[in-house]
Amino acid sequence: MTNDSGSAGAKSQKQGSISLMVTFALGDNALKPRGAPRRKAFQCITIGTAEGDTRAHILDLSRSGARMHASARLEVGASVMLSSEVFLIKGRIVWTKKHIFGVHFEQSISDSDVGRLAG
Repeated sequence: MTNDSGSAGAKSQKQGSISLMVTFALGDNALKPRGAPRRKAFQCITIGTAEGDTRAHILDLSRSGARMHASARLEVGASVMLSSEVFLIKGRIVWTKKHIFGVHFEQSISDSDVGRLAG
């Protein structure tokens, strides 16, 4: 007669290890869902960094952040200031993939601001 409780415990232990590795590999936000819904946009803006200003386009955005494109390559963790004729938003680069990157806003913007920026 076999005892299944030992194999179930080993299986549970393995699953816990995998979860821990995923969380470690992806960081604190690994298991957190995106908080706010995204809206498509194509807004031209200026991004200010410690190295200077560059032009960029907002591709989509939410109250808490935006996916953007710029010809300049920006570094994860860099503080940025997004500006146009109608807004000024502080944020931080949270991911990059070639010339596409994500910005998390320091303070959430309103739903009406999201609508205005999305056009």
